[in-house]
Amino acid sequence: MKIPFQPGDEVRLIHSGEKATVVNILDDDMIEVEVDGICFPVYADQVEYPYFRDFMQQPGKIKKTLPGYALPVEKPRPVKRMETGLWVQFFPVYRTASEEEVQSVKIFLANETTRDYQMIYRLMKRGKCEFELAQEIRSFSTLYLHDVLFEDFNDKPVFYFQISLTDPDASKLKCWEGRISLKPRELFERIEQLQQQQEASFSKKLFQSYPDATALEIVPVPVHLQASRLTESDEKLAAPVYEIDLHMDKLGVDTAGLSAGELLELQLQIFHQYFEKAIARRQSDLKVIHGIGKGVLRERIHAILQQTPEVKSFNNDQNPGVTQVFFEYIY
Repeated sequence: MKIPFQPGDEVRLIHSGEKATVVNILDDDMIEVEVDGICFPVYADQVEYPYFRDFMQQPGKIKKTLPGYALPVEKPRPVKRMETGLWVQFFPVYRTASEEEVQSVKIFLANETTRDYQMIYRLMKRGKCEFELAQEIRSFSTLYLHDVLFEDFNDKPVFYFQISLTDPDASKLKCWEGRISLKPRELFERIEQLQQQQEASFSKKLFQSYPDATALEIVPVPVHLQASRLTESDEKLAAPVYEIDLHMDKLGVDTAGLSAGELLELQLQIFHQYFEKAIARRQSDLKVIHGIGKGVLRERIHAILQQTPEVKSFNNDQNPGVTQVFFEYIY
């Protein structure tokens, strides 16, 4: 079906009656519109040309122009858009108009910040990269990634993102990495909420604003800790590591002068590198020595484990300062 709209067209949202401007044609079913300086995707059948509703309405009385002084027309002031962050948006696509059965889910990346980014996106299923896209996303714009079949969510897909600034900034991180996972139960609950609230999509935030450079990039990390993300296709995997010690005196890094927050982020980065390599090697387990302390590092690590589909279980029953992680892979 050919979409009857073009970028620049003035349209009206059917449900709310708000006037909008078509910004971009995303695919055969969806367009991107702008309302009061905010851009977002909508289905094409949810908008209409404003003259259609104006034609259907009864004409009112024509107001006569009263004589008086002609005042200069005030130029519209540019609307300052509010930054809300970088978001992943999920749009369920139904087989029928009754919204009884979901066929697929459209995935978008919405950049509601003032910065342009270079993005590398990967969809991982069963430990393999099923889809990859590298592209720039401009400030306050929405980028269509692809469709994921509804039944594929049973494989616990993981959405990986690598984000860097189009215009490098020494005060910001060189590269931000993150993942989003959606378990089937969570997806069902989200879709039920959409139907109850009569909404078209739900979103998950990657970050509020692009992170500042911290000790992660200020302090040189030893070569053996600088490995980038590895996948099963990499031929040069180092020897498996089944135990990592995150105590500061074991990291091999000069931590003098670092704040508590910077130390925590450094520990998490090192944990993340070993954790990703363990998954890439299909390890059965990994022991993480994080210490007891106030429990902040432990809680952050446990939060990551809970969001990782490859993690079958984890516990620190034997020692509160050590977490034992067990992996499970779907082949």
